[in-house]
Amino acid sequence: MSDKVLTHKGYVGSIEFNLEDKCLFGQVLFVNDLVNYEGPTLDELQKAFVEAIEHYLARCAEEGLEPDKPFSGTFNVRLTPEIHRAACVRAAERGTSLNDFIKDAVVSALGEAKTIVNETHHHTHLHTVEIVGAQKSYEEPKFLWQRGGDAPKPNTH
Repeated sequence: MSDKVLTHKGYVGSIEFNLEDKCLFGQVLFVNDLVNYEGPTLDELQKAFVEAIEHYLARCAEEGLEPDKPFSGTFNVRLTPEIHRAACVRAAERGTSLNDFIKDAVVSALGEAKTIVNETHHHTHLHTVEIVGAQKSYEEPKFLWQRGGDAPKPNTH
């Protein structure tokens, strides 16, 4: 148990309190349904959370439902204009998109989270080459790679 959330079988639950009722309570996060629990002490709250997860998983199995909430992989991030610009400049310096720069920063902050296993990337690079005073553009061929295992890493420019 961390000091901010409860965890059991990969599920995460909030830790909340009501000063008026002197009650601890919480909600299972990132699931399709509303699953609440409560307890008078932290130990009882932990026990109620585990029981709520077990009951929820059993109920989903009985009804043939998917318990986890699907994530789209897309979300908005609000930054100051200065941070937005600095991120765009740094991404350009690294020859990558702002999206890939932010994704790499999040993965780094997560400590190379093990949950990203089979992510496939498609890259196309556009280069300008000077040939006898004229410029000509060409595209490198696309290549695929997967994160994890012995998959090859893309070249960075």
